[in-house]
Amino acid sequence: LPFYATDEDIYKYYTSANYKSLVNDLVSYWNNEKNGLYKKVASKDLNFYRLHVIEKPINDYLISEYYSYIASEIIGEKIRVIEKNKISDLKYNLYDFILFDDFGCMITEYDDNFMPLGDWITHDKDIVMELRNLFNELYGKGQDFHTMYDGDKSIINDIIVGIKSNVSDKR
Repeated sequence: LPFYATDEDIYKYYTSANYKSLVNDLVSYWNNEKNGLYKKVASKDLNFYRLHVIEKPINDYLISEYYSYIASEIIGEKIRVIEKNKISDLKYNLYDFILFDDFGCMITEYDDNFMPLGDWITHDKDIVMELRNLFNELYGKGQDFHTMYDGDKSIINDIIVGIKSNVSDKR
């Protein structure tokens, strides 16, 4: 299965803690990408749902993910997080995946330190249905992603207002 992307660019943002730029750049990228994932999802009028298993306290990478989720939510992604200690047995050792209705899924792989290795996409109906079942099983145990980070949230309103004013309807 092909890798869709790596998260190398996000590292520069979380090491500089410039989260507002991260979110603005992500939304701008997603709005301007020619044949990218978010354009394809929007053009097919699909819903997309993410489930991300986390451990608290979250690491610096996940703090940057938290802020990027603000951008993802604005363009339509529905995100739930669940703490690893609330799951007795995590099937397939999956920590982060997105379902695009029953059309496909994107899975992010992580190393032992919860640092991302990359993403891959599949349309295999059996895998998609297994992940749909896993998502349904875990959904009630999870929480809205806003609960994953207890740190500085002072820039969130500025981010949201700035992004919403720049998000185009041509998604």
